[in-house]
Amino acid sequence: MTPIAFDGCTGWLHRRHDAETGSIAILLCPALNHDALNSHHAMRLLADQMAEAGYPTMRFDYPSTGDSVDLDTLHKEHGSELSEIWVNSIILAADFLLRVTGARKLIFCGLRIGATLAAMAAQGRNDIVGFVFLAPVLKGQSYLRQIWIESKLQNEASDSMQNGITFQELSFNAATVRAMGRFDLRQWIAPSSADIAIFSQTENNLLNECCRNWSESGARASCFNFEGLEPMLSLNIEDEKPTPRFNSILDWLRENLPPSAASTVGFDESIRSSQISQTYIETPVFFGGEKQLFGVVCEGNPVSTEHIVLIVNPGRDPRHAPGRFSVEFARLLAKDGISSFRFDFAGLGDSPGPAGKETELSPVFDLDRSADISAAIDMVEKTGYRHIFVYGLCSGAYHALRAALAEPRITGLLLVNLPFFDWNGGERAVDFIRHKNKTPQYFIRELFKLRSWKDARHKLGKFESVLRGQLHRLATLIKTASWLPTTWRDLLAGGTLTIGQRNITTLSQRGVQTLFLFGQDDLGLDAFKQEFGGDLAGFADREGVTFTVLSDFDHLVANKVSRCKAAQAMIGFLTKQKIRSHPRSC
Repeated sequence: MTPIAFDGCTGWLHRRHDAETGSIAILLCPALNHDALNSHHAMRLLADQMAEAGYPTMRFDYPSTGDSVDLDTLHKEHGSELSEIWVNSIILAADFLLRVTGARKLIFCGLRIGATLAAMAAQGRNDIVGFVFLAPVLKGQSYLRQIWIESKLQNEASDSMQNGITFQELSFNAATVRAMGRFDLRQWIAPSSADIAIFSQTENNLLNECCRNWSESGARASCFNFEGLEPMLSLNIEDEKPTPRFNSILDWLRENLPPSAASTVGFDESIRSSQISQTYIETPVFFGGEKQLFGVVCEGNPVSTEHIVLIVNPGRDPRHAPGRFSVEFARLLAKDGISSFRFDFAGLGDSPGPAGKETELSPVFDLDRSADISAAIDMVEKTGYRHIFVYGLCSGAYHALRAALAEPRITGLLLVNLPFFDWNGGERAVDFIRHKNKTPQYFIRELFKLRSWKDARHKLGKFESVLRGQLHRLATLIKTASWLPTTWRDLLAGGTLTIGQRNITTLSQRGVQTLFLFGQDDLGLDAFKQEFGGDLAGFADREGVTFTVLSDFDHLVANKVSRCKAAQAMIGFLTKQKIRSHPRSC
């Protein structure tokens, strides 16, 4: 993979090591929002396999998505109709791909709304010989309604979809809604003689009508099922996620649009990969012992190398994070003169897994991330940074905390919605938290509502998991019971300090500045209060520790209000550490 940048967009070029590739290149057009996050890992694997099959392949982030240029910059330079901007970015990406590889023909491969945008971008071009549509959005109006409903569930929606839609990082004004609402692949005129493969989750009349219309225009359209590709669109937070199987796509490509194996295409080695704006400079970096980990350094313009914030993955999402908050936060920091380094743990985002598991999506909690964080510290120290903070959300907060306990070079921590201080493994994190937080009375009441033992396992979880959680709860309650004599607490619970109290004491004594940030209804807050007592009495006399609870705060920090509150709280905390003078408003 080679990181690239063009016209405000960032991306990756995948090619074979021996450079013996055909004259047909493939452009991957990603989905948006949840679909993009869920499929990021799969799209990287697909690009690798396409390149190995002889097709130089490029994937990229549309403007205002991923690591690409921000929306406010787009509005100043291009106007505010987003779908037109995204279609234009596909055209620019196609031209860039042809230029840097020397290929003569193109195949557009798009996922969900990316397939629809690719079809729009193909109009008027005579260098496209094929299309691969993966679960394509056939009607823009249906897609917009789905996003609008999701935004209503998060209280971000306007009264009418036609007034515009705001959902996490997506901000569609009325003009964008009107334009995307007109998307209808039944009316798309496919390039004559093009080969089209549609891999659909369901067969329906609308899809059949599309295929008929495309065939009438001279294209050759074939429909296939989505078997083996399901992991591209599934939300799997914790369990082992099967690797997608791309055999059907690769077989279709080889049969219908084989690469010219005898031809050797050129490659422009001078392509640029950094993003430079008036307020920040972003540089892609490979790091770690074998340079297998990937991240993006974001520095202010001009650069200050005094302080830096490491930004780690939340859950299994790539470094951008839900709502693109990690990118937004990094660029806000840069405006205040604070550098950052957002990177992917091994097996997530654009960092391959460890040896033997390079293509696997790594687990959320069961893999120790301290080595990855230490490798990032090694990298930023070499460039002169001396004060190193680590920001983590949910599982990222857990891994940041574990790393700080072992890594003396960490100056401070920004921990948002930390789910727990310890992890038993072997069960889903949400069950682990629930089984500790719920009272015994809750489980007794639920038992009387059950109709069968099968129902019990479905509603309550495994008995041993519930028992383990309740024993942990009991031990924690004993340790935080100030009315019990110390000797009794030592005898009954094996000491007077909970795991959380020990962790914070260790960090406080080392002088680590720590911010705990929670939403008022977050499950992690209940777990936190168990560790320190409902009145947080066990939190007293801990120097360098700040505890903040925010209302209307989303667990994933994905909606606009939550992103703004989180950024203000964390930049305010950093300001108090005398990094810069004032927090920036959103």
